[in-house]
Amino acid sequence: MTGELDLEVQDYSTALAILKTIASDSRGFIVYAVTNQTAGGRSGTRSGEATLRIPSPLFDKACVRIRAVASRVERETIRGNDVTDEYYDAAARLSNKQKAEIQYQKILKRSRTVREILEVEEVLSRVREEIEQLTGRKKYLADQVEQSSILVRLHEPQAFLVQEPGFGAKLELGYQRGLQGFTDVTSLLVTLLVGIGPHVAFAVSGLYCIVRMRRSRRGRRTISEPVP
Repeated sequence: MTGELDLEVQDYSTALAILKTIASDSRGFIVYAVTNQTAGGRSGTRSGEATLRIPSPLFDKACVRIRAVASRVERETIRGNDVTDEYYDAAARLSNKQKAEIQYQKILKRSRTVREILEVEEVLSRVREEIEQLTGRKKYLADQVEQSSILVRLHEPQAFLVQEPGFGAKLELGYQRGLQGFTDVTSLLVTLLVGIGPHVAFAVSGLYCIVRMRRSRRGRRTISEPVP
């Protein structure tokens, strides 16, 4: 069995210590652990992960205890690894290679010439190499059956910080505000011109008519006066 759990914890150090206790109580151990800390020194949030190896019969019990460490379980994945067929296949192949090794050893004893001895030793060397590989594979598969892995990812609650804008950002903000102000003033002037334009034109036309009328009257008075 293999499991993966993503947990949010209130205190990272406390949670990691509990994980070590769970592994020890389960007759297992922690294979790998890493801790990260965000910027901010002691005030920064901590996160990390740890991989536990425990006997398969205690897998479910360990997962229950691990969940209890969290203030919130964000994700959990459990997979079963059925390697029984592969284990028996490796065991059968290993047995056949060991029998072949015995036969080649007997042939080597009966060899008389140097050429025969070298040829048998070459074949015997390949057989022994395959035996080593199959032995390691069989041991690994047996460990997979007997032991389970649990990967636990931990992190403290994220702190959301409001950052003060830098000098460049302030300049950009000031420019945008100035441009917006200029646009607003221009828009206001255009609106005023459109709104009062007809009234201004009417007033100018009326004033023009009055001026012409006065000039016309003055001209008639000048013509009607007698010449001395």
